[in-house]
Amino acid sequence: MPDPLPDNAGFRPTINGLITGSVAALVLTSLVTVIALQWSVSQRGTLELMEGLTGLFLEYLELAVHAHMQPALDQAASITRSLEDGTFDLEDRGRLRDVLTGALAAAPQVTTISAWDNNLSYMSVLRSRGGELTVTEADHRDDGSFAARIAPQMRNAAGPIWGDLVARPPEVFVNLRWPIRRKGEHLGFMASGITVDELSRLTTELSEYFDTTAFILHGRDRVLAHPNMAITEGGFVTRDLLPALHEVGDVVLAEIWDGKPMRGFEKSADDTRRVKVTLAGIDYVVISRRLTAYGEQPWIIGGWFRHQRINKELSRVRLAGAVSIVVLLLSIIGAVLVSRLVSRPVKRVAEGASLVGRLDLSKVGRLAPSRIKELNEQADAFNTMLASLRSFETYVPRTLVRRLMRKGEQQEVASESRNLAVLFTDITGFTQMSEVMSAQDVAGLLNAHFALIGRCIEVEGGTVDKFIGDALMAFWGAPETQADVADRACRAALAIRDSVTADNDARRAKGNAPIRVRIGIHRGEVVVGNIGWPGRINYTIVGDTVNACQRIESLGKDLDTGEDVVVLISGEVVDGLSESFDVAPVGAYAVKGKTAEIEVFRLLDRAHA
Repeated sequence: MPDPLPDNAGFRPTINGLITGSVAALVLTSLVTVIALQWSVSQRGTLELMEGLTGLFLEYLELAVHAHMQPALDQAASITRSLEDGTFDLEDRGRLRDVLTGALAAAPQVTTISAWDNNLSYMSVLRSRGGELTVTEADHRDDGSFAARIAPQMRNAAGPIWGDLVARPPEVFVNLRWPIRRKGEHLGFMASGITVDELSRLTTELSEYFDTTAFILHGRDRVLAHPNMAITEGGFVTRDLLPALHEVGDVVLAEIWDGKPMRGFEKSADDTRRVKVTLAGIDYVVISRRLTAYGEQPWIIGGWFRHQRINKELSRVRLAGAVSIVVLLLSIIGAVLVSRLVSRPVKRVAEGASLVGRLDLSKVGRLAPSRIKELNEQADAFNTMLASLRSFETYVPRTLVRRLMRKGEQQEVASESRNLAVLFTDITGFTQMSEVMSAQDVAGLLNAHFALIGRCIEVEGGTVDKFIGDALMAFWGAPETQADVADRACRAALAIRDSVTADNDARRAKGNAPIRVRIGIHRGEVVVGNIGWPGRINYTIVGDTVNACQRIESLGKDLDTGEDVVVLISGEVVDGLSESFDVAPVGAYAVKGKTAEIEVFRLLDRAHA
């Protein structure tokens, strides 16, 4: 047998100590590895936080700039169409004066609008800083440079052109020119301008809203808009029209091209540039993006803010890591419990944020309080946000927002012409009914009525556009393209009829008066898109088709035979039906605002084989 170990053979650990020490070492190593991984994930999350923060600001700034510039396009397009289709002529100076003046009065973002003929004679309307409109008539026939440069450009232009900056001291204008042609013949061109002052006021509003400093550059070395320019009337107009980077009193902006790329964004997947500028020991993050929609010289939109806003998040991560290490050293069991305590709320926040991103607020639960201060603050903030969103979603058409999200987050929702089906509903005799009801009862009745109708419309993929008193307007065919808009609208109308009839049976059983409804459906070309201003935009439709649809619905008063629901549809709807429906012609009617009569049919039911 082997010789026994001598008494002085060294330290001999106990079995319990060996197992405990081994397990402790393995657990400690595993948890340290996990903490290291969590640190890496947290660093990556911080980068994603910066990307989200800067991306949201740039998206909002880009949308605000487009919305600010759009009225110049809209007004010029409207007048150009009227001149091209012969509604009036450039020679009709009185009519032209009225149209230009009305267009400028309706577009506060636009400062000047003018119409030019082939002889380079023009009529211009200018809004002063005090809001007064001045009409000027002159010509540029003796201006050889203008005649040689602008006139040929407009004759050859296929569409609107954002031209070079124009100075009319003390103003500098971003200008748009739009050729006018009638049956292939060049008649002249429209021009409209937006002042740099107006764009600077826009950057001021966005700077205050995002707690940053927003700017717009014209190329790399000239400042087109900046909050500092909004408070200096005419002071920044130089011989080069626009001030240089170092001339607007913004030391951070002056260093934009010397900044170092942010770590983690050296090779950004998008076109956003993120750099860090250090001045007097303070770090600033400068973000920018190119816009190429407004002339040959690209615009660069962006903003800057203190890097401390990101450092705060990093400091929290460092503190959490230090606390975790101390807890690990003190107690393995405590570390496991703390890890669970931390990971579960974070996971619930991530899951809740994902649901919020999909607008599924009904599936998001409140976060429970946590014993950890930061996590408890996070839970309080998340719960407050959730409560606010649930209050706000009442005013937001969720189905419409989801469809717009499916079109792509980076796509601008541009106004366009589409052939849609439009539906109007109205309650017959609502005014007399509401006179004997309290305000609360009227609101309750309308809410229940609109909920009943709205469900029928959403089932058929329709978009509820607006409520007008006791009337409702909806449409099919946008933002998603739907080939069977007429069928969908008719199925929705019949579903509304059945729902209202069933509801009225219940009302009669309770001794209440029934609710009688008129429905009108029409199909045709409308303008659909974002209509409004940066602070209040609606995705809606406008056009003659909308007005005609409302007139068709109103015909229900004259064709009322006493039924609970009368559904009238136009001949255009009947022509667009791919399914079989039972319809009955009721005649051709002239409606207000249309010269031709509209064939009107009564929608009876879906045809059965």
